Parts: sequence; C-alpha cells; structure tokens
Amino acid sequence: MKQSQLMKRENLRNEEQQIESANSASSKLTGMILVMGVLGVRRIVTLIICVGIVAAIGTWFVVRQNTLSLTLFEQVQRGPGTTVDFNEIAPFAWDRVYIFGPYTPHQRIHDSLGFHWPDVSATTIEYSDVVCLVVFVQSGQVVDWFEHTLNRGDLMQLTNPQGYSREEARFQITLVGAEQRPALVKHQK
Repeated sequence: MKQSQLMKRENLRNEEQQIESANSASSKLTGMILVMGVLGVRRIVTLIICVGIVAAIGTWFVVRQNTLSLTLFEQVQRGPGTTVDFNEIAPFAWDRVYIFGPYTPHQRIHDSLGFHWPDVSATTIEYSDVVCLVVFVQSGQVVDWFEHTLNRGDLMQLTNPQGYSREEARFQITLVGAEQRPALVKHQK
C-alpha cells in the first residue's frame, strides 16, 4: 500500500510539475503575445499616422492646385471682354507661365521649359483631352502648376512653347465655337 501511495505522490508531483511547466510556458506565451501585441499596436498606430500624413499632404496639394484653377474660373465667369491677369491668378514669384494643351507629350513639355521636370508625371496632360496644363517657372525651376479643365475656361488659344513673361500674361475672355464657350485669348490692346 505504501508503494501505491508513493506512486500516487510521485504521479501527483509529476502532474504538478507539468502544470507548473505549462503555466510557465503559458505565462511566457502570454507575455510574448502581450509584447507582440504592444509592438503590433505601435506598428498599427505608426501606420495610421503615416497614412494620415500622406493623406493630409495629398489633400493640401490637390486643394492648392484647385485653388489656382478656381481663381481662374472665377475670372472666366465674369464673361467676354474681361481681362485675366495671371499675376493676379498666381501672386507668387514666377518668371514665365507655360500653357500646354490636351495630349501634350512629356518630352515636349521638357523641351518647352528648357529643362527636365520630373513631376510632369504627376499630371494627366499626356493622356487627357479635357485639361490644359499651366506651369509657372522661376529661375529655371517649376514653382507651381495646375491642370485646368476646358469647360471652366478654354486655354487652347494660349498654347505656346515659349510661354509668357509676367508682362505678357494678360489675356482676354471671348466666346468660341458653335457652343460659344468661354476661352482666353491674347489680350487685345
């Protein structure tokens, strides 16, 4: 009988050790999961912050560009005969403004500007039939640009590979085509 009690105690000790070992392993696993969870949460929070920053920058970029196009559109809405001065549309430092029509290849834009402009790839000008691209240059660098849809004031009459100086960048609104859509043309003196 003593031997059976000894075996029971031995079995009990073995079970206790297994339970302790399992508890220890479980505690370690729980600890690892918690650490990984904290690291995972940190990664998720970091990712959310990064996405937020990118979204904010993208929104600022789009809003800024839309502001220039909207300012031009507001001038166009004043109707035929109105003078549109790009110095007022873009009241920041620039030497020349270039206007490119729909489907203008990127290489032609580089050639007109006289330098390679890497951000031209962010435009839709090469593949779009509904926008003109307006590019402002200061000292051989693009300082700003925007795409302007033709239905908000047609700029096709102003495409010019040499661009326009600040003094030349005054245009007049007229109506063109059978549908009499508003368009900008060189200023009539």
